[in-house]
Amino acid sequence: MLTRDRRDLVGTAALNWMKTQGWHTTYADPTQEIRVVSERLCTGTFAMGRIWHTPMTVEVQPRPVDDGHALITLPLTGSRRITLNDREHKLEAPDILVHPGQTTFELHTDSPGAHAFFEVPKILLQPWLSQAWDVRPIVGAPGYRDTIVSASMAALNSTFTADSAASASWAAGMQHLGLAMVQSSLDMSPAQYQPDLVGKARSLIRAKAHDPNYSIAKLAADLNISTTHLHRIMKSGGRSAGQLLRSQRISLARGLLREADPSAAEYQRVAEVVGFTSARVLRRSLAREDLDARLPSDFLTPSESYTQSHSPQSNRTNNDN
Repeated sequence: MLTRDRRDLVGTAALNWMKTQGWHTTYADPTQEIRVVSERLCTGTFAMGRIWHTPMTVEVQPRPVDDGHALITLPLTGSRRITLNDREHKLEAPDILVHPGQTTFELHTDSPGAHAFFEVPKILLQPWLSQAWDVRPIVGAPGYRDTIVSASMAALNSTFTADSAASASWAAGMQHLGLAMVQSSLDMSPAQYQPDLVGKARSLIRAKAHDPNYSIAKLAADLNISTTHLHRIMKSGGRSAGQLLRSQRISLARGLLREADPSAAEYQRVAEVVGFTSARVLRRSLAREDLDARLPSDFLTPSESYTQSHSPQSNRTNNDN
């Protein structure tokens, strides 16, 4: 059965209702009246709606009981940010936010704004969405997002009734549109990501390689993508993010190791400057690179052979021949 709920609340009533939804307000502009307008359509297995509210900061807390549903949020208007594990992410259209319901994060809004939301069973998302459970914005194919936004606004503005025989089919259709939209964010080919994100990844590696604590996970977080996505977009270039990070550190080290036979103290000093955790790791990385340069491709693993054959030096050699 389809149920419809609409609320237009101000002040304490708005704050109290938000608490029942797991939204605990931690800051609101004292010069502006708090107001929340919510519309919701719900069946036994699916819910959708839209919420408009005045600027505020809220802590979104886990549900007391995991009901098996995930929340998909689509920003429509306004500017907002989320903070999770001391990392802040912008959340604006056309972003999508998938919230598994058991993760706490902060939502900051700087202006009045609205977002649409959909609740779908987690089990329907799990086959492809395990990497999105860390609560971060993702971007789906525009066509899917535009379609579901238009369909959901039409449904919320409609007058069809709870006893409509078609309501179950409508709910199933909306649910599948939502799933398609989220799935599309993980189905984009590396070529679709590469022009922008690969360049950003390389720039970040060059800028932060000297930090020994800078990792692939932090690189992915800086790009607002999962580590799985990062590996996918870098794969088409023939070198992983880890290889590029190590190569950048080695390049920096070679520029600083001016002596033909550096001392242990010199290795340690350079290791600390270029991002290696110790002189031993630096020396081992340098030796490994030298060995790879000398080995014929027959002795390399498939991934190592591909990397070597696509190196700039290899390309120059092939072109000369």
